[in-house]
Amino acid sequence: MNKYNRKDYMRDLAYHLRDLQKEEFEDAIHYVEEYFDEAGEENEQKVIDELGSPQKLAATIRAESTIKKNQSKQNTNNNESNNPYYHQRSNGKDLKALWIIVLGIFALPIALPLVLAVFLLVLAFFIVIASLIVAGIACTIALIIVAIPSFISSFVLLGTNFMAGITALGVSFILLGVGLLLLAALSMAITRFVPWAIRCVSNLFNRFSHRRPYAAQS
Repeated sequence: MNKYNRKDYMRDLAYHLRDLQKEEFEDAIHYVEEYFDEAGEENEQKVIDELGSPQKLAATIRAESTIKKNQSKQNTNNNESNNPYYHQRSNGKDLKALWIIVLGIFALPIALPLVLAVFLLVLAFFIVIASLIVAGIACTIALIIVAIPSFISSFVLLGTNFMAGITALGVSFILLGVGLLLLAALSMAITRFVPWAIRCVSNLFNRFSHRRPYAAQS
């Protein structure tokens, strides 16, 4: 890490926290300033080494801020959980929040192999879930595609073979119904999974973040 004095450290930290809301920004800067003051000028370099680089500390602060926002909105999310419009708006924000938290985890002062192991496990889990979702979508599309020509051909068969036409019509309705049910199930699974994933990664981050001096603020 580059050698910093307190002034340079705070300047760089402020730059990397510029995307926070004003109140959060001021709270974070005030806390770190207080931390320097309590340690004393003679321990300035020790504090800088303990906090880590401004970039890493900023990543941790942003991640903690994101976690707190998600936790504070949990009750609102539960009340609106049946609103499809809400889920459509919130999923993009959830994914962005998840990315911020992952960056915060990488900023934690724990052994790199442990970070990589946890990250790879989380990544493998998400890949499996994504694969299941893609497979489900493919099955849904296939069922609907098969149902449409079956539905059309059933009317042709009704004129030549009534029983065959009725059978084809029934099969087309079954395929279409299964496809629509699967689509609804996938939609519900996705809207439940993203917030759940956010909470899991947030809990993982909270388990490690107490090792950083900044975490004492909360």
